[in-house]
Amino acid sequence: LIFNNTIPSSTPENALLTITENTQDWLEYTLQPLARNVSVRVLYLVDVYLRGVASTPSFEVAIPNNGWDSGFNAYPAKIDEVLGPIFVNEPDGLPVGFDLHPFHIPGDHRL
Repeated sequence: LIFNNTIPSSTPENALLTITENTQDWLEYTLQPLARNVSVRVLYLVDVYLRGVASTPSFEVAIPNNGWDSGFNAYPAKIDEVLGPIFVNEPDGLPVGFDLHPFHIPGDHRL
């Protein structure tokens, strides 16, 4: 699927989607992908459960790559390590209006 970045000169004759004004409603199952997603893979935590240590990222591989283990597509973390992910919200790809949302999880939190 390739997009050509062409901006239409007018809107479509018929509405593509009717969005309700009911703020308690969801568009679940209303929006569907243009092409079927066929990238099936085992979820990370399921893989850890099934394969144990063999499915965990390597610190030795990650350290020279700014903490990233590209073989596992993950950042490894040690037990009791404090994680501080920060989500960056970039609206519509515009270089303005960035929102940074830190989610710090310090302390001894056990599930």
